[in-house]
Amino acid sequence: MTCNHEAIAALLKRSISWEYYGGNRYLTVKHPEEPTWRNLPFMVIVCPLEGVYHSRIDGIGMVEIYPGEVLIAPKNLKYTVAMPEGGILHFAHIQYNLFGSTDFMSFFKVPFLLRGENAVLIAETVKELHIAMTNIPSEGTLFQQTARRMSLALRLLDLVTASSENNKDGLNCFNNILRIEPALRYMEKHLSENICRRHLAKLSSLSETRFHFVFSQATGVAPMTYLKNLRMARAQILLFQSDHSINAIGEMVGYPDVYHFSKKFKSTFAITPSAYRRDSRQQAAVMTVTKHD
Repeated sequence: MTCNHEAIAALLKRSISWEYYGGNRYLTVKHPEEPTWRNLPFMVIVCPLEGVYHSRIDGIGMVEIYPGEVLIAPKNLKYTVAMPEGGILHFAHIQYNLFGSTDFMSFFKVPFLLRGENAVLIAETVKELHIAMTNIPSEGTLFQQTARRMSLALRLLDLVTASSENNKDGLNCFNNILRIEPALRYMEKHLSENICRRHLAKLSSLSETRFHFVFSQATGVAPMTYLKNLRMARAQILLFQSDHSINAIGEMVGYPDVYHFSKKFKSTFAITPSAYRRDSRQQAAVMTVTKHD
Protein backbone atom coordinates (compact mmCIF):
# COMPACT_ATOMS: atom_id res chain seq x y z
CA MET A 1 0.00 0.00 0.00
CA THR A 2 1.35 3.42 -0.96
CA CYS A 3 1.58 5.80 1.96
CA ASN A 4 0.14 9.28 1.59
CA HIS A 5 2.73 10.88 3.83
CA GLU A 6 1.37 14.43 3.65
CA ALA A 7 -2.16 13.28 4.50
CA ILE A 8 -0.88 11.19 7.39
CA ALA A 9 1.22 14.10 8.67
CA ALA A 10 -1.85 16.35 8.55
CA LEU A 11 -3.89 13.70 10.38
CA LEU A 12 -1.26 13.46 13.13
CA LYS A 13 -1.05 17.24 13.46
CA ARG A 14 -4.79 17.62 14.07
CA SER A 15 -5.19 14.48 16.16
CA ILE A 16 -2.35 14.49 18.72
CA SER A 17 -3.14 15.75 22.21
CA TRP A 18 -1.27 15.50 25.50
CA GLU A 19 -2.14 15.40 29.17
CA TYR A 20 0.19 16.19 32.05
CA TYR A 21 -0.58 14.28 35.25
CA GLY A 22 2.11 15.72 37.45
CA GLY A 23 5.79 15.51 38.23
CA ASN A 24 8.54 17.01 40.33
CA ARG A 25 12.05 18.39 40.16
CA TYR A 26 14.87 17.98 42.66
CA LEU A 27 12.70 15.52 44.60
CA THR A 28 14.50 13.78 47.49
CA VAL A 29 13.57 10.09 47.46
CA LYS A 30 14.40 7.08 49.64
CA HIS A 31 12.28 3.93 49.73
CA PRO A 32 12.53 0.14 49.34
CA GLU A 33 11.13 -1.76 46.35
CA GLU A 34 7.35 -1.55 46.08
CA PRO A 35 5.57 -4.79 47.02
CA THR A 36 3.17 -4.65 44.05
CA TRP A 37 3.48 -3.89 40.34
CA ARG A 38 2.78 -0.38 39.13
CA ASN A 39 0.33 -0.27 36.21
CA LEU A 40 -0.41 3.38 35.47
CA PRO A 41 -2.53 4.78 32.60
CA PHE A 42 0.15 7.20 31.38
CA MET A 43 3.86 7.31 30.55
CA VAL A 44 6.28 7.79 33.44
CA ILE A 45 9.72 9.35 32.89
CA VAL A 46 12.22 9.24 35.77
CA CYS A 47 15.56 11.10 35.67
CA PRO A 48 17.91 10.46 38.65
CA LEU A 49 20.26 13.31 39.56
CA GLU A 50 21.88 11.67 42.59
CA GLY A 51 21.77 8.02 43.67
CA VAL A 52 20.70 4.86 41.87
CA TYR A 53 17.06 4.25 40.92
CA HIS A 54 15.95 0.61 40.69
CA SER A 55 13.07 -0.72 38.60
CA ARG A 56 11.93 -4.32 38.16
CA ILE A 57 10.22 -4.47 34.75
CA ASP A 58 7.76 -7.24 33.92
CA GLY A 59 9.41 -9.65 31.48
CA ILE A 60 12.77 -7.85 31.66
CA GLY A 61 13.99 -8.03 35.25
CA MET A 62 15.78 -5.51 37.45
CA VAL A 63 17.16 -2.37 35.80
CA GLU A 64 19.39 0.17 37.53
CA ILE A 65 19.17 3.81 36.42
CA TYR A 66 22.13 6.05 37.27
CA PRO A 67 22.45 9.86 37.10
CA GLY A 68 22.57 10.93 33.46
CA GLU A 69 20.26 8.05 32.49
CA VAL A 70 16.47 7.95 32.12
CA LEU A 71 13.79 5.37 32.89
CA ILE A 72 10.84 5.49 30.47
CA ALA A 73 7.82 3.41 31.46
CA PRO A 74 5.08 3.50 28.78
CA LYS A 75 1.40 3.39 29.66
CA ASN A 76 0.24 0.20 31.41
CA LEU A 77 3.74 -1.29 31.71
CA LYS A 78 4.04 -3.42 34.86
CA TYR A 79 7.06 -2.40 36.93
CA THR A 80 8.23 -1.62 40.45
CA VAL A 81 10.48 1.19 41.68
CA ALA A 82 12.95 1.59 44.52
CA MET A 83 15.68 3.93 45.72
CA PRO A 84 16.92 2.16 48.87
CA GLU A 85 20.05 4.30 49.32
CA GLY A 86 18.21 7.54 48.62
CA GLY A 87 18.79 10.22 46.02
CA ILE A 88 17.35 13.12 44.04
CA LEU A 89 15.41 12.97 40.79
CA HIS A 90 13.12 14.68 38.30
CA PHE A 91 10.05 12.85 37.03
CA ALA A 92 7.01 13.42 34.83
CA HIS A 93 3.68 11.64 34.34
CA ILE A 94 2.48 12.46 30.85
CA GLN A 95 0.40 10.90 28.08
CA TYR A 96 0.33 11.55 24.34
CA ASN A 97 -2.83 10.44 22.52
CA LEU A 98 -4.35 10.19 19.07
CA PHE A 99 -8.10 10.90 18.85
CA GLY A 100 -8.24 11.47 22.59
CA SER A 101 -7.46 7.98 23.84
CA THR A 102 -5.26 6.02 21.42
CA ASP A 103 -1.78 5.85 22.93
CA PHE A 104 0.58 7.58 20.51
CA MET A 105 3.57 5.74 21.99
CA SER A 106 2.07 2.40 20.91
CA PHE A 107 3.46 3.19 17.45
CA PHE A 108 7.01 2.96 18.87
CA LYS A 109 9.28 0.53 20.65
CA VAL A 110 10.24 2.76 23.56
CA PRO A 111 13.51 1.98 25.40
CA PHE A 112 13.07 1.34 29.12
CA LEU A 113 16.56 2.68 29.85
CA LEU A 114 18.05 5.59 27.95
CA ARG A 115 21.64 6.87 28.06
CA GLY A 116 23.56 9.57 26.26
CA GLU A 117 22.81 13.06 25.03
CA ASN A 118 19.05 12.53 24.62
CA ALA A 119 18.79 11.28 28.21
CA VAL A 120 20.40 14.51 29.44
CA LEU A 121 18.08 16.60 27.26
CA ILE A 122 15.02 14.65 28.44
CA ALA A 123 15.95 15.28 32.09
CA GLU A 124 16.30 19.00 31.43
CA THR A 125 13.00 19.13 29.55
CA VAL A 126 11.18 17.21 32.31
CA LYS A 127 12.42 19.80 34.81
CA GLU A 128 11.42 22.75 32.62
CA LEU A 129 8.01 21.26 31.86
CA HIS A 130 7.24 20.85 35.56
CA ILE A 131 8.20 24.48 36.19
CA ALA A 132 5.99 25.64 33.31
CA MET A 133 3.04 23.51 34.41
CA THR A 134 3.17 24.67 38.04
CA ASN A 135 3.66 28.38 37.28
CA ILE A 136 0.22 30.00 37.31
CA PRO A 137 -0.15 32.24 34.24
CA SER A 138 -1.04 35.85 34.82
CA GLU A 139 -3.31 37.82 32.51
CA GLY A 140 -0.30 39.33 30.81
CA THR A 141 1.54 36.03 30.26
CA LEU A 142 -1.34 33.64 29.51
CA PHE A 143 -0.53 33.18 25.82
CA GLN A 144 3.21 32.97 26.39
CA GLN A 145 2.83 30.40 29.18
CA THR A 146 0.48 28.29 27.11
CA ALA A 147 2.89 28.38 24.17
CA ARG A 148 5.80 27.41 26.44
CA ARG A 149 3.93 24.46 27.93
CA MET A 150 3.03 23.22 24.47
CA SER A 151 6.58 23.71 23.21
CA LEU A 152 8.10 21.77 26.11
CA ALA A 153 5.59 18.91 25.88
CA LEU A 154 6.26 18.53 22.16
CA ARG A 155 10.02 18.78 22.72
CA LEU A 156 9.75 15.93 25.22
CA LEU A 157 7.75 13.88 22.73
CA ASP A 158 10.36 14.61 20.05
CA LEU A 159 13.20 13.45 22.31
CA VAL A 160 11.46 10.25 23.39
CA THR A 161 10.39 9.26 19.88
CA ALA A 162 13.84 10.13 18.48
CA SER A 163 15.24 7.58 20.94
CA SER A 164 12.64 4.94 19.98
CA GLU A 165 12.18 2.57 17.03
CA ASN A 166 9.10 2.64 14.83
CA ASN A 167 6.72 -0.20 15.53
CA LYS A 168 6.34 -1.31 11.91
CA ASP A 169 3.39 -3.57 12.71
CA GLY A 170 1.54 -0.49 13.91
CA LEU A 171 2.56 1.69 10.99
CA ASN A 172 2.11 -0.58 7.97
CA CYS A 173 -1.61 0.13 7.61
CA PHE A 174 -1.70 3.70 8.89
CA ASN A 175 -3.19 4.86 5.59
CA ASN A 176 -6.42 3.11 6.57
CA ILE A 177 -6.74 5.36 9.61
CA LEU A 178 -7.43 8.21 7.20
CA ARG A 179 -10.47 6.28 5.94
CA ILE A 180 -11.88 5.56 9.39
CA GLU A 181 -10.99 8.90 11.01
CA PRO A 182 -14.66 10.02 11.20
CA ALA A 183 -15.53 6.84 13.11
CA LEU A 184 -12.57 7.26 15.48
CA ARG A 185 -13.53 10.84 16.28
CA TYR A 186 -17.19 9.88 16.78
CA MET A 187 -16.26 7.15 19.26
CA GLU A 188 -14.03 9.54 21.19
CA LYS A 189 -16.81 12.12 21.58
CA HIS A 190 -19.75 9.77 22.22
CA LEU A 191 -18.39 7.16 24.63
CA SER A 192 -21.39 7.46 26.92
CA GLU A 193 -23.85 6.64 24.13
CA ASN A 194 -24.91 3.45 22.40
CA ILE A 195 -22.65 3.05 19.35
CA CYS A 196 -23.24 0.49 16.62
CA ARG A 197 -20.95 -0.67 13.84
CA ARG A 198 -23.50 0.23 11.17
CA HIS A 199 -23.46 3.90 12.13
CA LEU A 200 -19.64 3.97 12.29
CA ALA A 201 -19.46 2.42 8.81
CA LYS A 202 -21.87 5.06 7.47
CA LEU A 203 -19.74 7.85 8.94
CA SER A 204 -16.74 6.43 7.07
CA SER A 205 -18.72 6.03 3.81
CA LEU A 206 -18.04 2.27 3.78
CA SER A 207 -20.25 -0.80 3.78
CA GLU A 208 -20.44 -2.51 7.14
CA THR A 209 -18.37 -5.47 5.94
CA ARG A 210 -15.72 -3.28 4.31
CA PHE A 211 -15.61 -1.00 7.36
CA HIS A 212 -14.94 -3.98 9.62
CA PHE A 213 -12.05 -5.10 7.39
CA VAL A 214 -10.49 -1.63 6.99
CA PHE A 215 -10.85 -0.83 10.69
CA SER A 216 -9.26 -4.13 11.73
CA GLN A 217 -6.38 -3.56 9.30
CA ALA A 218 -5.81 -0.05 10.64
CA THR A 219 -6.04 -0.71 14.36
CA GLY A 220 -5.33 -4.42 14.74
CA VAL A 221 -8.69 -5.09 16.41
CA ALA A 222 -12.37 -5.19 15.43
CA PRO A 223 -14.39 -1.95 15.80
CA MET A 224 -16.33 -3.06 18.86
CA THR A 225 -13.18 -4.36 20.54
CA TYR A 226 -11.51 -1.02 19.87
CA LEU A 227 -14.53 0.76 21.37
CA LYS A 228 -14.37 -1.39 24.48
CA ASN A 229 -10.64 -0.71 24.84
CA LEU A 230 -11.26 3.01 24.37
CA ARG A 231 -13.89 2.98 27.09
CA MET A 232 -11.64 1.07 29.48
CA ALA A 233 -8.74 3.47 28.84
CA ARG A 234 -10.98 6.46 29.56
CA ALA A 235 -12.28 4.74 32.71
CA GLN A 236 -8.70 4.30 33.95
CA ILE A 237 -8.02 8.00 33.62
CA LEU A 238 -11.31 9.00 35.25
CA LEU A 239 -10.70 6.64 38.16
CA PHE A 240 -7.24 8.09 38.65
CA GLN A 241 -7.90 11.80 38.24
CA SER A 242 -11.55 12.39 39.23
CA ASP A 243 -13.72 11.90 42.30
CA HIS A 244 -16.75 10.71 40.34
CA SER A 245 -18.44 7.63 41.74
CA ILE A 246 -17.81 4.23 40.11
CA ASN A 247 -21.41 4.29 38.89
CA ALA A 248 -20.99 7.75 37.33
CA ILE A 249 -17.76 6.76 35.59
CA GLY A 250 -19.45 3.66 34.20
CA GLU A 251 -22.18 5.85 32.73
CA MET A 252 -19.62 8.28 31.28
CA VAL A 253 -17.91 5.50 29.34
CA GLY A 254 -21.05 3.76 28.13
CA TYR A 255 -21.86 1.28 30.91
CA PRO A 256 -24.93 2.55 32.84
CA ASP A 257 -25.13 -0.76 34.75
CA VAL A 258 -22.40 -0.48 37.41
CA TYR A 259 -22.21 -4.28 37.77
CA HIS A 260 -21.62 -4.68 34.03
CA PHE A 261 -19.01 -1.91 34.09
CA SER A 262 -17.14 -3.46 37.02
CA LYS A 263 -17.20 -6.88 35.35
CA LYS A 264 -15.83 -5.45 32.07
CA PHE A 265 -13.13 -3.47 33.88
CA LYS A 266 -12.00 -6.46 35.94
CA SER A 267 -11.93 -8.75 32.91
CA THR A 268 -9.70 -6.18 31.14
CA PHE A 269 -7.30 -5.25 33.95
CA ALA A 270 -7.71 -8.10 36.47
CA ILE A 271 -8.67 -5.59 39.18
CA THR A 272 -11.92 -3.94 40.23
CA PRO A 273 -12.49 -0.23 39.50
CA SER A 274 -12.42 0.70 43.19
CA ALA A 275 -9.20 -1.25 43.81
CA TYR A 276 -7.63 0.32 40.72
CA ARG A 277 -8.53 3.81 41.96
CA ARG A 278 -7.00 3.11 45.36
CA ASP A 279 -3.82 1.48 44.04
CA SER A 280 -3.11 3.98 41.24
CA ARG A 281 -3.48 6.93 43.59
CA GLN A 282 -1.14 5.32 46.10
CA GLN A 283 1.42 4.75 43.36
CA ALA A 284 1.52 8.28 41.99
CA ALA A 285 1.26 11.80 43.36
CA VAL A 286 -2.12 13.11 42.20
CA MET A 287 -1.96 16.57 40.65
CA THR A 288 -4.35 18.67 38.63
CA VAL A 289 -4.62 17.41 35.05
CA THR A 290 -4.29 19.84 32.20
CA LYS A 291 -5.32 18.68 28.72
CA HIS A 292 -3.94 20.22 25.56
CA ASP A 293 -5.09 19.73 21.98
